[in-house]
Amino acid sequence: MTAELTLGQVGEAAEAVLPETPFVARGLRLDWAAKRGLDIGVAATALFLLLPLMLLIAVLVWAGDRKAPIFRHMRLGRDGRSFGCLK
Repeated sequence: MTAELTLGQVGEAAEAVLPETPFVARGLRLDWAAKRGLDIGVAATALFLLLPLMLLIAVLVWAGDRKAPIFRHMRLGRDGRSFGCLK
């Protein structure tokens, strides 16, 4: 058995369940800029710290298969254009 709800009823049900959160535009707010900077800093640090491990894995793949661990192949993109993709 299925219940049919009107759009108004769905909205009322959602308002009853979901907490009110004010819409905040990103704009140039300081907290958004700080979060973005922190995100970039953490990602850059993680990449820097994991680089030796990634290089070791690449060398092990190359030694085991004698094939490049990163290779390029062509893919079709927008409007049928082909582009090189690294894997």
